[in-house]
Amino acid sequence: MAIGDIISVKINEVVASGDGLARFGSKAVFVNRSCVGETLEVRVYAEQPTWMRAEFRKVIGKVSPDRVKPRCEFFGECGGCTMQHLRYEAQLKAKVARFIDKFRHEAGFRPPEPRVVASHTWEFQNYRHFFAKKETRSGGITHMALGLTNVRGDGIVPVSDCPIADPGIRAVLQDTAKNGSMPLPVYADKILMYSLGGLFLYDTGLRRGKIRFLDREIAVDVDAFIPSNIPVMETLIADLGDIAGTADHSRPMADIYCGIGLFSAFLAEEFPGADLADENSRAIAMARINVTAKNLRFFAVKDRHWVSDVQPPAGAYGFMVVDPPSVNRLPRSLLEWLAEGGPPVLAYRSQDTALFARDARVLCGAGYRLPRVTMYDFCPHTGFTDTLAVFERG
Repeated sequence: MAIGDIISVKINEVVASGDGLARFGSKAVFVNRSCVGETLEVRVYAEQPTWMRAEFRKVIGKVSPDRVKPRCEFFGECGGCTMQHLRYEAQLKAKVARFIDKFRHEAGFRPPEPRVVASHTWEFQNYRHFFAKKETRSGGITHMALGLTNVRGDGIVPVSDCPIADPGIRAVLQDTAKNGSMPLPVYADKILMYSLGGLFLYDTGLRRGKIRFLDREIAVDVDAFIPSNIPVMETLIADLGDIAGTADHSRPMADIYCGIGLFSAFLAEEFPGADLADENSRAIAMARINVTAKNLRFFAVKDRHWVSDVQPPAGAYGFMVVDPPSVNRLPRSLLEWLAEGGPPVLAYRSQDTALFARDARVLCGAGYRLPRVTMYDFCPHTGFTDTLAVFERG
């Protein structure tokens, strides 16, 4: 087998990246723009001893009923929406199947069947990074383009639109492509934009603002956690409220990885006090504005130091919510503390099924039960999954 060879493969499943998985001899083959059950003609562009990556060329034989025409003109070049060729219902089905399979593999037991919260499928993303590229053309004219990582991950695709982005972000992309210049200042090779309603923030200018979220105003900062896909996030927070309602309200709550305090803004008033922790000091500054309940304590501390710095006694909290970054498990010190003296109700939000499952194995081994899991589709057309699990004991 050589790079550039054309082969035919049958797709067996969709993996976390959104690519299809097939077998060719003893090797796994990952193919973009795939549907389960289809036989495809593909071109190999990368090869290792146990796997290959290949580009979709065409369907051989019967086309899957789950295949649809992508809406974005950059689909297939841009590496973002890798599942846009699938019916939305098929996307959700694939994500649920992958979650259950990955969780069972990593945790050693089958999770509860997840409830699924679907999303609007276009203009849902309020928060986006783009690469900014300047070119000097004939006559010395500087032309600006905004782009995203390509499907192979080895370059940038200039884009003039992004139909999953908020209308305010789409307008900037369209204006930049039309005029060859940015309507915003750019000082580096990337720019971060946040758009919601009449608010537009960006990391080379206006960085802070306020958004209307459920029944209150929330201060946000582009350098801290900032909510995107607002309808889905509002559902998640309403669900958190229901979970917290089953907790012990005679004791304080804790919000670890609190970000700008979005969860505690709606939960802390139901408890006699709350401890909020995050390593991002700018996020803690926003949390101090957003959370107005009584008896609050704020800790700008790394997660692995939280137990040693705060020294919470066993049974200190009636409820806790943890929301670790997508690349992190809970640190060992926090897991051990939860195992020995954690709250009777723990809400665990995760963006990585494998890491979450490993923590679930530890927590359930320490006496917690896992009665329910909800999957929130914050990012349609991608392989991204976001779950909220409830752990109970006592």
